[in-house]
Amino acid sequence: MERLLEIIQNPQSPDRPHLISTLLDIGLFGAHSGFVVPARELFQSLLNSWPHLSTAKIGLALARLVVNEFEEAENSLKAILAEEPDNFGAIALLGLLAKMTGRTQEAELYLNQASQGPEPYGQLAKVALNS
Repeated sequence: MERLLEIIQNPQSPDRPHLISTLLDIGLFGAHSGFVVPARELFQSLLNSWPHLSTAKIGLALARLVVNEFEEAENSLKAILAEEPDNFGAIALLGLLAKMTGRTQEAELYLNQASQGPEPYGQLAKVALNS
């Protein structure tokens, strides 16, 4: 892991964008699969190097959401939206969080907004709205 972070910190590395994307995918898979602690560590490592990497912030919020740390996840997602009001990933996750916590009307507002966004967030929101 440390070696990968060294490689992606090198701005001259031709594989840098691909490696960052791969690490984000690994973290998201880990959070979904119950490997929450390693996923959090991965997202935090990425954020230590790139504090404004919103995908890593969303991943960290997701890792909180899957272990029912709803308040922390919600605060993180709202902080993302304060910086990036059109971040459909944060909007979609806020909709899922609201749905999970029984706030149906709020969930519908977020999910309807996210459903207008790009994939995969638009599709995720549409599925959540219909479930």
